[in-house]
Amino acid sequence: MTDPRARSTEYTVALRAFSASLSPDEVSRIVGLAPTYARAIGSTPSAQQREHVWEFEPDAAPGDPRFAARVEALLQAVQPFAEGLRALGDRAELVLWCACLGREPEQTVELSKQAIAAMADLGISLSYSSYACTTD
Repeated sequence: MTDPRARSTEYTVALRAFSASLSPDEVSRIVGLAPTYARAIGSTPSAQQREHVWEFEPDAAPGDPRFAARVEALLQAVQPFAEGLRALGDRAELVLWCACLGREPEQTVELSKQAIAAMADLGISLSYSSYACTTD
């Protein structure tokens, strides 16, 4: 049975690597995985950008809109590239970037201890943002 609140909530989950020294192409070479989005320092007119950004967002978990399912799908997708992710070491900051777009003013999210352990094993931190959307 699907939680009725899940239908009014959408989660975006992506793995991001931020690095001042490794370009997105270098991150891809080390990890062995092509990004779904990348932005190199100097590629935009913004003087604020001080780090390269490499991002991988897998296809959404089929038929399961839950936050935990999206995170687990991402962790499964990157698991074959674990050695490459670990090889980035201190040269890149790995972040599991999550955005919640929902109609409910409060959202509750949960992660299993296995997902948290997998993230820790790969050196991935969590960044979670929630945005309330209204429909008129």
